[in-house]
Amino acid sequence: MNKRVPNLEPHHEVLLELGAQLVKAGRASDYIELLQRVRRDFPGTYLMNFGYFDLDIIHYKIVSQDPEGIEDYLNWFEEYPDNDADLLFSLIDFLM
Repeated sequence: MNKRVPNLEPHHEVLLELGAQLVKAGRASDYIELLQRVRRDFPGTYLMNFGYFDLDIIHYKIVSQDPEGIEDYLNWFEEYPDNDADLLFSLIDFLM
């Protein structure tokens, strides 16, 4: 990935659709790795839709019984409480 990633507007459902296709193909781990890479390398782009992406990562970590590091994916929910609050509440319900 390079400097063109933000121009692809991955926050407009492109990554979510790609993720759905990868999960359907049994490649959920590839989708999560992609999200983690975009989060790390292109935080500004990732931030535009972080709630959905981080929710997918957290769900994956829980389902795969690897809860370590989940708190690392809650920082933007805390920093931007007005964004995606409904996703945070659904996550809280899921964790309960």
